[in-house]
Amino acid sequence: MFYRFVLLLAFVVATPALAQKIDRSKKPDAAPLPQASFPNYIDTALSNGLRVFIIENHRQPTVTFRLVVKSGTVFDGEKPGLMSIMTELLGKGSPRRKAIDFAKEADFIGADYDASATPDATYAYISGLVKYSEKMLDLFSDAVLNPTFPNDEFELARKKALSSVTAAKKQPASLAGQLQRKVLYGDHPYGKVETEQSLAALTLDDVKNIYNAHFFSNNATIAVVGDVTVAQVMPLLEKFFGKWKTGTPPAVKAAPMPTIKGTTIHLYDLPTAVQSNIIVTQPSVMRNNPDIPELGVVGSVLGGGFSGRLFANLREKHGWTYGAYATGSFQKLAGSYSASAEVRNAVTDSAIVEILAEMARIKRDTIPTQELDLQRQYIAGNYLMSLEDKGRVASRVQEMELYNLPKDYYKTYASRVGSVTPARAMDLARKYINTSDLVIIVVGNAKEVKEKLEKIAPVKLYDTDMNPVAAPMALDISSEELLKKHMAAMGGDAALMKIKDRTTEGSASIAAGPQTINGTFKLVEKAPNKRFVQIATPMFSQESYIDGAKAVQSGMGGTRELSGDDLKDALAGAEFNELYRLAELKSTFTVKEKKMMRGKAVYVAELERASGKKETLVFDAESFLLLSRTGKQKTPQGEIEATTEFSDYRNIDGVKVAFKLTQSLGMATIELTATSVKQNTNVGDDAFMKK
Repeated sequence: MFYRFVLLLAFVVATPALAQKIDRSKKPDAAPLPQASFPNYIDTALSNGLRVFIIENHRQPTVTFRLVVKSGTVFDGEKPGLMSIMTELLGKGSPRRKAIDFAKEADFIGADYDASATPDATYAYISGLVKYSEKMLDLFSDAVLNPTFPNDEFELARKKALSSVTAAKKQPASLAGQLQRKVLYGDHPYGKVETEQSLAALTLDDVKNIYNAHFFSNNATIAVVGDVTVAQVMPLLEKFFGKWKTGTPPAVKAAPMPTIKGTTIHLYDLPTAVQSNIIVTQPSVMRNNPDIPELGVVGSVLGGGFSGRLFANLREKHGWTYGAYATGSFQKLAGSYSASAEVRNAVTDSAIVEILAEMARIKRDTIPTQELDLQRQYIAGNYLMSLEDKGRVASRVQEMELYNLPKDYYKTYASRVGSVTPARAMDLARKYINTSDLVIIVVGNAKEVKEKLEKIAPVKLYDTDMNPVAAPMALDISSEELLKKHMAAMGGDAALMKIKDRTTEGSASIAAGPQTINGTFKLVEKAPNKRFVQIATPMFSQESYIDGAKAVQSGMGGTRELSGDDLKDALAGAEFNELYRLAELKSTFTVKEKKMMRGKAVYVAELERASGKKETLVFDAESFLLLSRTGKQKTPQGEIEATTEFSDYRNIDGVKVAFKLTQSLGMATIELTATSVKQNTNVGDDAFMKK
C-alpha cells in the first residue's frame, strides 16, 4: 500500500510540470557554476631545505607521499630513455633490499608504489593506510635515496623499453606523436624519442651518473596528502629524508627549436594502414602562461570531446571518425596545440580541410554564449570532481612550484574558467590559434593519400626510421643478382646445400607490455621441410612439430593438429634453405627497391610462394645478409603482421648462421639468442613427431 501511495504522490506532483509547454528545440540554460574550494596546504621545509607541502584530509585513514625531482627526460642528452630507465630502477635494489624484498614488504602493508619520468620532472609516490606511514616512508626513502641499480634489473628494464619501442612501431597513433615531436621540436630535448639504438647505447654508468647529477634535496619537493597532521608527519619526514644531501644539478642543454613558417604536411608512409592518423599542430605557450585556464575553454569549444566542434563536424556530420579532439601540451620550456583525428584513407584530405576550417571559424566568428556556457560548466565540473582525488591534489600543489605558477592558481581556476566571455574567447582564439604556420602530421598509406594531400600543402615523406625521404634511391641490382650475392655472403651455394639438418639452442625472452618472461628455446630443422620448435619458461611450454606431412602444436591450450590452410602455411614455413630452392618450390623472388633504413642502405624484396602468400625481405646493401622478413600470421585474435629480425651472424661449418632472432608479433616481442648451433648431426625423423 505504501509503495502505491508513493507512486500516486509522484504522479500528482509531476502532472503540472508535464502540462507545461516545453520547447525542445532549445537547450536548457546552464546552471550556475558551483563554488570551488582548493584545499589549504602547509608549505614548509626539512632541515636540509627539502620543500614539503602538507594537505590534511581526514575523510579516510589513508595517506599519499609524492616526490618530485625537478629534472626530467630533457636531460637524456643523446641517449633518449636514460632518465626513464633510471626511474624504473628506483625500488629495484638497495643495500638493504632486493627488488623482490621491496615488492613483498610493500604488498604486505597494502602500499601502492610507482615511479616515472616526464620531460620536465621525475616522479615517485607511495600510498596506503596512514597507520603504516613510518613503514611506507622507510620503503620510499630507501627506494629513492639508496638505489644500487643492479645490472640484472637494468637489463630487464632495457628489454621492457625495447619492447615498448618495437610495439610503438605498430601503432599509428604512437608514430604520429613521435613524428609530431620530431618536426615541431627538432633537436631540442622535447623532440628526442627512444629508439633501439639509443637504448642499446645505454650503460649502467649512464644510469648511475644521471641519478647522481640530479637527485638532491634542493632539487625536489615532497607532497603529503591524507589523514595526517603537520605535527605527526614532519618528524617522520625528517627521520627518513632529512639527511638527503644538497647539490647543484646541471642546466638543460637545449638546441633551438625549428621556426615554423607556412603550412607543411609531414607524411609517415605506413603501407599497411587502412586509416590515417592526423595531427594538425603548432608551437604554443609554456606552462606558466597566465592565459592557459581561459584558453582551455576555447580549446574545449573546438575539440573538447563529444560537445566539441571537431567531433560534431567530422563524426556527427560526415561520419568520418569515431572522435576528433583538440588539446594543448604546455611544458616548462615550450608548448604545442593540436587538433587530431583518425579517418579512412579516402577522406584524409577532406578531414584536414574541415579541421582547418573549424580552426579558422573559431577565430572568425564569435562563440555563442550558450555554447560557451556548456564548455565552461564542463571544465569547471571536471575540475571540482578531481579535487576528490588525493593524488591529483598533491600533484597540483607541486605543479605550482615546479612551473612557477601563482599560489592562488588553483584556488581561482574555476572562477577564471567561468568568467570567459564571448569577447574574451575571441581574443584568446586570435592570439593563440595560428592558422597560417602549421605542421600537419599524417601517418597513413602514402600511395593512397599523398597525391590528394599535395593539393593542400607541400608534403614531406618520411621512411620507417622517421628520416625524410629525399629522392628515391636508384635500384642498381636485379633480383637474380641480389639473390646470388646473398647466397655468396652466406657461404656459397655448395656449402649451403651441404647442410641437411641444424639444431639450435639458447635463451628466450618474451616481452608483452610491462611483463617479460625468460626461458630457453630449441629449434631443430631438417631438409626438406621438417621442423621442431620448443620454448620453455617457468610459466609455460610451447612446442611445434612439423614432420613434412603433418603439423602439431602443443602448449597451455592443449594439443591440436593443423589442417587446411593452416597446415599448408606451416609446411611452407618449415622449408629448409627455402631461399635457395625457389625453382623447386615454385616460388618467386623480386627485388622492389633500394632505400635507407636505420642509417644504412638496404634492398627490399618480395618472396611469393606457390600458394600466393607473400613476405617482405630486407637485405643489407653492403653485406647482402638478410636483416628481416615480414609476413602475415594468423592468431586467435585474427591475422597480424609479424616481423623477424636476424643479427649476430657467425660462421658455422662454412656457412653464416644468425645467432639472434627477434620477432615482433603485435604487442609481443620474442627474442631468441643462440648459445649452441650444431649441423649435420643426422637428426632422426622421430624428433619431428609428437609422441
